[in-house]
Amino acid sequence: MGRLLVLLIAMCLSATIAYTAAAAAATATSGGGYAKVLMVRGEVFVKSNSNQETTPLAIGEVVSENDVIATGDNGVAKIKLDDETIMVIGKNSKMKIPVLGTSASSTSIVRLISGKIRSQVRKLNNSEEGAEKEGEQEVRHRFFMVTANAAMGVRGTDFQVEFDERKQLTSLTTFSGVVAIAAVKMGASGISKMAMERELNKELNRQGDSLALVKKQQQTELRGASSSVPVPIRLKPEALKERLEVDLSKLLIKKSGSTTANPAQTQAQPQLQKREYVDGMTMLQEKMRTDITRELEKKKVERSLQEQRLMQEMERNRQMLEREKKNQQVLESNQRINSSIEVQGSVDEIKRKEEIRANIQQIQEQMKVTEQKREGLQREEEKRDTRPPAAAPVVTQRVQLPTPPSPVLGVQEQQSPPPPPPPPKPVVNTTRTNPTLSTVPTTTTTITTTNIPTTSPVSNPVSNREGATANTGGTITNTPGTTATTITTTQSPRVTK
Repeated sequence: MGRLLVLLIAMCLSATIAYTAAAAAATATSGGGYAKVLMVRGEVFVKSNSNQETTPLAIGEVVSENDVIATGDNGVAKIKLDDETIMVIGKNSKMKIPVLGTSASSTSIVRLISGKIRSQVRKLNNSEEGAEKEGEQEVRHRFFMVTANAAMGVRGTDFQVEFDERKQLTSLTTFSGVVAIAAVKMGASGISKMAMERELNKELNRQGDSLALVKKQQQTELRGASSSVPVPIRLKPEALKERLEVDLSKLLIKKSGSTTANPAQTQAQPQLQKREYVDGMTMLQEKMRTDITRELEKKKVERSLQEQRLMQEMERNRQMLEREKKNQQVLESNQRINSSIEVQGSVDEIKRKEEIRANIQQIQEQMKVTEQKREGLQREEEKRDTRPPAAAPVVTQRVQLPTPPSPVLGVQEQQSPPPPPPPPKPVVNTTRTNPTLSTVPTTTTTITTTNIPTTSPVSNPVSNREGATANTGGTITNTPGTTATTITTTQSPRVTK
């Protein structure tokens, strides 16, 4: 792991050095200035003007003209311009550098879009080109800070500018030196550098309410599209201390009041630059080490989270598998129950069909037997119908019954006997015998009574209680008659079930 870190650091250092050298060479060739990143803390990004790509800002990186630098909630960046101006960009800030000076005598223009910037601009000495001359009416500024509604010109100052984009409020605090501020709106961004510089110098050199000079320990604010600048107010040490940005103060290399250069400092400039380079490389190595450690920790956390997600996914899959198994078991159990019910139903149905079939066969057999019996009885009946019917026997009995006495008449009278009754007709049995019925003989009895009187001459009839009349000497004597009763019994067959 240690070898890997060393290898990564060496590769990054070599790439950074090569990139810095190439950028410096390109800048020198093109004749334009550049800004070098000395320190980065937190989230800081740069949007390149050439390819419009946004990348994290790194220590040692070179910022070109019109590149946009933006910081996050905890981001701070320290930048050094080619004219030795030091700028510290605070958190939640955005800025770009439309014009970069190429030397200490050239002019740089910085546009603050939002947020806070503290700047230290080195004052020119008499030996440098562009130094101010006594009696010169127009003051030539070498550093400009521009917001949406204000422009500030600086010649050698330590100051801080804050711009609230939502409220359109520009706040200027001067810690040392003098800063000129004017209420002005910049024109199109496409104008030339010289025209922009000339316009700013013109605005900052005119007289009136639209211009104010903010001196040491003074502060002023410009709101909205106001055309006049409020009179600066002097801050108390306590208020000035509150206005200071602690992080920015610590990050500044030079202290306030020591911005004037001297020959000794000029001779020690290469050593200072070398020391700054070494410090920058050390900070770069430390940052790379921190970034690698943070990346490893991040990957470790991500791996742990991934393992947890995998475990949770496996647990969910296991639970789903268990549920599927239970559902499968329930389904198989239901299928077995349904199969057994179907089998039992099939068995019962088969039994019922067998019973019905047996009953049908039994009924058919009974019908066959009944048909056979019926056919036999029909044959017997046919045989019986072909024979003549036998006459029923007649039994005749004669019974002598006493005849009641007839009244005695005054004249002789002769009674003739009634005609005999006709003989009884023979009884013929015409009843058909049912094959399924039995024949039982019946007896019919007919009683016929016939009075047979007796005739004799009657004279002086004398009534006699015994039914007899005595005749003497020419009288008629009746003798008791007789009554004949004939009983005829006929036997005939009777049909019964």
